[in-house]
Amino acid sequence: MASIEWQERALDDLRSIERYIQRDSPVYAMRVVDDIIAATRRLESAPRSGSMVVEINNPSIREIYCHSYRIIYVVQSDRCRVYAVMHGSRDLLQHIAADDLRDA
Repeated sequence: MASIEWQERALDDLRSIERYIQRDSPVYAMRVVDDIIAATRRLESAPRSGSMVVEINNPSIREIYCHSYRIIYVVQSDRCRVYAVMHGSRDLLQHIAADDLRDA
């Protein structure tokens, strides 16, 4: 069973997503955030279930999708570190440096 660790950057991303959606719908904002968190909980039992991140091409750096958001995480033995949550239309390498994840 893997533990899930949220990095501060990913928590900031989550708060930003919530604030953005809240402008139109506080209820939907809460639902999206809850769904994103629930999606990461599934990694506890299947940490490598996400796809490899194409832009980085490292089997330890993976992603899962929830709604239209990419959840970028790194698998490290018995834990998954969530590094970023971003809209799927955004350029990952503009959002986070590949070296930040390679050194993870």
